[in-house]
Parts: sequence; structure tokens; C-alpha cells
Amino acid sequence: MSRMESPRIVFFGTPEFSIPVLEALVHAELTPVLIVTSPDAPKGRGLVLTPSPIKIVAQKLNIPVITPDSLKNLDAIETITNASPNLFVIAAYGKILPERILAIPKHGTLNVHPSLLPKYRGPSPVASAILAGDTTTGVTIMLTDSQMDRGPILAQTPHNINPEDTALSLTTTLFEHGGELLARTIPPWIAGSITPKTQDESLVTMTKKITKEDGHLDWSAPAEALARRVRAFTPWPSAWTLKSDDSRLIILESAAIDDAPQLPAGTIFAAHDSFAVRTGEGSLLLRAAIRAGKEAEAITSYTTWLKTGEMLH
Repeated sequence: MSRMESPRIVFFGTPEFSIPVLEALVHAELTPVLIVTSPDAPKGRGLVLTPSPIKIVAQKLNIPVITPDSLKNLDAIETITNASPNLFVIAAYGKILPERILAIPKHGTLNVHPSLLPKYRGPSPVASAILAGDTTTGVTIMLTDSQMDRGPILAQTPHNINPEDTALSLTTTLFEHGGELLARTIPPWIAGSITPKTQDESLVTMTKKITKEDGHLDWSAPAEALARRVRAFTPWPSAWTLKSDDSRLIILESAAIDDAPQLPAGTIFAAHDSFAVRTGEGSLLLRAAIRAGKEAEAITSYTTWLKTGEMLH
């Protein structure tokens, strides 16, 4: 029996979500030969130039790392080519790989996508699943082509969405599972024992890029839908509303409740040792919030700032 070809992986990733995928590869003795991540970026109030989370981990693991501004950069292309890769892996890199890059590895480019494709292609699959009220989502390992999330599927695993899951907690969990699934998928893929499955285009759903304005709550909506928006937009862009003086309240935690006093939608009232807001159907209990520009506080500390009977908009 011939010896299986050894994977030589170039890993593309940037945020915290990429880290469990990289760690899963290292644990499975599939350590990348090179990591490509976004350039250092200014962070915090002091705008200190800060490396990406994946770059920090790469340096700790002594894995070579490059941070090109563009993947059309000839120096970046040369460095990637000289690493002699036979497989690319993408885990939340944040940029689309051009065809010239995709053509380099013999075994293609595998992407860790946090949904069960073809459902929820595009930039916001996790938030979209929460917004829709789905109880199940999952992770897909797909073979990347030139179109967004269109490539054939190599492996999938489902995952239940918990009622308290936010976009942050669910994305973290999905990439943890995605790393494990990827590490199990690479050896048989390299060995040629996986047949890619073409996505059913009739079942495709697309997601959109989320904007700051999407976090603005419309109090005429049902409380259940508003509670999902709070979870879907945590940590970004956050769910928010305006008081009568146009100061902003950012809602961190909430719950839909059946209490439905005869009040206009958007009216604050006392409930369950806290505050709630009447909505188009039911009410939204406010559990934790931030006044714009302030530190996070328990909502019960806002007795001098939020007032029963006040209208939010």
C-alpha cells in the first residue's frame, strides 16, 4: 500500500473564531506550513496597532505568518507558492480569495462555513439563523470555488440552537465543531475517499451584510422577534433604541414575556423586578443594558434614568 500524501496546509483566518479551527488542526498533527491573516489594525481608544487574534496564536505556535493588504500582492503570492502547499483552509479570513490563489493547491481550498449549506450562504449565516427562530443549524466543510459559498460539500454536522444563544456564543461553538469536523475531513479528502456533493441550488437562501442600523428595534414588532434580534446582534451591531431625549440604550439581554398592559408599543413599565417595554405583541423584559458611552450595568440600576410610562423609539 502506498503511503498517503502528507497535507501541506496554508491556513487563512483572522478573528477569535478562527482560533479553535487552527488549534484543532494542530492537535490532529495537521499544523499549517503558513498562515495568512489580515494586517495589524488600530484597536481601542488609543488606536494601538494590534495584530489579529490568529496572528498572535500563530506566533506562539511558531508558525510562519504573513499579513498582506491584498491577495493580489505579488510578494504574498510568491510566499504562498514557495510554501509548496497542496491544500488551503479558510476559517473566517474576511476576504475573498482570487482565482489565481485558488488555483495553487492540488487539493483545493476547504472553507469552514457556519450553516448547513445551501441554507444561509453569505456574510451573516449565524445571525440569520437566530433571527429566523431556527432551532437547528450546523457547520459545513465545503470546497471553495469563485462564487460565494457555492462550492460542493465535503462534510456537514448539525447543531442545536439554544434559546439563550447569541451570535457570539453560537458562532464560537460552530467554529469549535467546525475545527473538529475539518480535522476529520482532511485525511480522507487528501486520500481521495470523499466524493464532493453539489449543492442543490433550489434550496439556496442568501444572507445580507448586517449594518449598524439593523440593530435599531421597532417596538411595533412582536416581543419574540425583538428578543431574537437582541441575541442575533450581540456583540455587533448590538440591539438599540432611543429614549425621548434621543439618548441611546443598548440592550444586551432580554426576554419575551406575556405581560401585555394596555399601553402603546414602546412604553416602559415595571415588571419582574426590572423594566419591560410594550411591543406589538407581548412585551420585552430588559435584563441588561448599556447607556451609550457608559459601562455595562444591570438594568435595575437605571431607576433614575428609565422611567415607567416613558416612550422608546
